[in-house]
Amino acid sequence: MSNRFRLTLGFVEVASALFVATMVMAADPPRGVGTSGDGLDKVDRRYYKLDSWMGAIGLPDDPLKAVGDADGSFRTERGKTKLRQGIYPRALYQSPIRIHARLDGKTERVDQRMYSPRVPISIARKRQGNVAIEETLFLSAPLDWSSAVTGEGLKGRDSMPQPTQYLLMTEYTNQGSATADVTPVLELYGATPMPDLDDLRMFEVAPNTYCRSTLPVDGLRQWEVSETMYEPVLKLKGISIPPGQKVRWVLTINRHGFKNSQPAEWAEAEKLRDAAIRYWEKSAGLPYDVIQVPDPGMQAIIDTGIHELYQMRYIINDLPAFYLGPAGYNEYWVFDSGIVGDALDTLNRRQDADGYLEYLLLHQHEDGRIQALTMHWKETGIALVTLYRHARMIQDKQWLRGHWPQFRRAVEAVEKFRRSGSASDPQALNYHLSPEGFGDAGIMIEPEYTNNHWLLSGMKGAVEAAEWLGETRDFESWKKEYADFEQTFQKAIARDAKTDSQGNRYIPAVMGPLTKEPPPRGQWGFLSGVYPGRVYAKDNPLMLGTLKMLETHQFEGEGGLIEDCGWSSFWTVCTSMYARDLLWLGEGQRAARLQYAIANHASPAWTICEETPRATQPGEIIPWEKGCGGDMPDVLAAVDFIRTTGQLLAFDRGQELHLFEGLPPEWLRPGMVTRLKGMGTLFGPLTLELKVDSEGKSARLEIDPLLSPDCLKVMVHLGGRVQELTPGEGHELTFKL
Repeated sequence: MSNRFRLTLGFVEVASALFVATMVMAADPPRGVGTSGDGLDKVDRRYYKLDSWMGAIGLPDDPLKAVGDADGSFRTERGKTKLRQGIYPRALYQSPIRIHARLDGKTERVDQRMYSPRVPISIARKRQGNVAIEETLFLSAPLDWSSAVTGEGLKGRDSMPQPTQYLLMTEYTNQGSATADVTPVLELYGATPMPDLDDLRMFEVAPNTYCRSTLPVDGLRQWEVSETMYEPVLKLKGISIPPGQKVRWVLTINRHGFKNSQPAEWAEAEKLRDAAIRYWEKSAGLPYDVIQVPDPGMQAIIDTGIHELYQMRYIINDLPAFYLGPAGYNEYWVFDSGIVGDALDTLNRRQDADGYLEYLLLHQHEDGRIQALTMHWKETGIALVTLYRHARMIQDKQWLRGHWPQFRRAVEAVEKFRRSGSASDPQALNYHLSPEGFGDAGIMIEPEYTNNHWLLSGMKGAVEAAEWLGETRDFESWKKEYADFEQTFQKAIARDAKTDSQGNRYIPAVMGPLTKEPPPRGQWGFLSGVYPGRVYAKDNPLMLGTLKMLETHQFEGEGGLIEDCGWSSFWTVCTSMYARDLLWLGEGQRAARLQYAIANHASPAWTICEETPRATQPGEIIPWEKGCGGDMPDVLAAVDFIRTTGQLLAFDRGQELHLFEGLPPEWLRPGMVTRLKGMGTLFGPLTLELKVDSEGKSARLEIDPLLSPDCLKVMVHLGGRVQELTPGEGHELTFKL
């Protein structure tokens, strides 16, 4: 860092108790602990309540997404049973597979985790009596992907099935004083599970998947006694384990023509495991260093989200297409492009973001609309916001000019929406607004506001984009259209405003008379309209009333997450949107507390489930099949967590960039360091370092120049006051705590 001014600032004293004790945060603290002794928050996963979870273990760009489950199972994508919208993945007609190992009799789960947040190797521990079980599941081959291959380098690399091998290494330890006799069991699920009559150490799960085991299946009779065709339960050869001794065996899961003539013995499996660890730690080249925070739990969620973002990527039509999950959400929404594209820009991965937005534009129709999901009219507005934000974050007007014909056609489609279908009826609730359409997050097809919030946001973004580029004719035309749209919208929400039981006047998600849905249901559209849409003045009473209504639905039993804003009780992404709106309104510390609440909904594998139910009693553990909404890992939740963390540290407000407005006080402990290395903002990449001294008495901030002419001020929020800095210069600031 160079060319800085040096400043020493004396800030308002913070209570000394905040910083007196030096705390080393554990990367995996015990579950159920609330805050530290001084009242500060930490990540301990206290709100995760499902009995299972899943983490991606496959290679990026593989069309067949694989995960490790909490019980150690190997699972693949849902395959042919799932309808998929958008330009499809290449694995459309693959059948789902599950391989689960246990011991005959009752086998108890102990725990499961990944090797590390950056190494997706599943390690599950179980127990049967005195026998301790450890199962290590990982991708062993190929390990040939590199994040450096982007842009033109993706041509000819479309996601197609390729030979792939996974390994399951199982170790039994007899911790008792007598010999233990155990029988390993494999539960299979696949399209055509079949034995090999010549080799009982080999069997098929599906036409594209066969396995080799160092332990043989205990005779063909094991197939005959299976109760279902597609879910056989295979007993392997029994084992006697002397006291204090270990027994090990290995299962190879070979897919799409991967060949190994013999089962992999333990020593070979260890070498393959170590090679996989080295690959994930050093070879992938993923952008882990862009956002570095001093809370290991927060960093673990960020790092896990980064590799899972890429693990759920496809290459389609020579473009990177980032999907949301391996099963239920192995498909595409334009809304994904907004959040994922923003996250890619935040992580300074421009070529990936460029390519993903080209994939977005593959979904532009002849009439100009950009849409992948039926009756999701809002997607055209989302696309406009996304394209404009991307151009701003990469600070490249030429990129946007190159796409201006497509951008202009999308704006024209918004104008058509306002005068088509039910929106053309002067007697309709939605006259000159969006046609009746799919609201999502609990709102079905009816006159509603989620489509309108996004279409209006898109028009506002279009007006700003035209002004930014100097497209005067478009600017004048679209400004008039936006003014008419905004005026019509304001009349409608004033007409439909409701009052909740606490006296808060709010904007409902559905137009017309009061409906049966809880007031928060479907408010994701409203929250997006506040930011990034910015369609409300900051003193708009209905906007403030709606946020106040949502505040009354924050459930303290879940750390303050908003309840009933989606299909199930708690949807972390909706609360993240709410936190972002709080940031927009200057309530950064409230946003930080909600980010910790979201972090504490992460699983032991640092993944986040899309939606979860409310527990009926404290400490309740809910079965996955009854309580899970959506998919896991949920890439949408993961990448939104990444970008929200970045926004807590650097948030745009008009032509100002505000730093540390949402900095958690937990990150100002002695010796703690927070770094941003080229993190994307609307004013381009930001590099800074905030370092607290070893005694917690002072901190030093170094900031590199922010060169965008669009940024007029950098405002630093630290120590109870705000310091204005010149954006085009580097700075070194020392302040007392």
